[in-house]
Amino acid sequence: MPPVEAMAAGTPVVATRSGAVVETVQDGKTGFLVDKNNAPALAEAILKLLENDEIRESMGRAGRKRAFEYFTWEQAADQTLQLYETLCN
Repeated sequence: MPPVEAMAAGTPVVATRSGAVVETVQDGKTGFLVDKNNAPALAEAILKLLENDEIRESMGRAGRKRAFEYFTWEQAADQTLQLYETLCN
């Protein structure tokens, strides 16, 4: 997933509210989510990051932390194992 890869690299994400992006990107914390087909909102979010080093760096750090806390292969394996254990009991 490109948003998680971007977060792992410490890059804030600007994306539309759709699919799994809503579950991975925390709007206002690890990036900005905008409505589909809203070019002005997309441009505004990108400009906000380009013009504000503090927000960009803060979101980058938060995104990296979130990516490594919740979206590693180890996390995926652990969650799958827990699901199988629950189903088998």
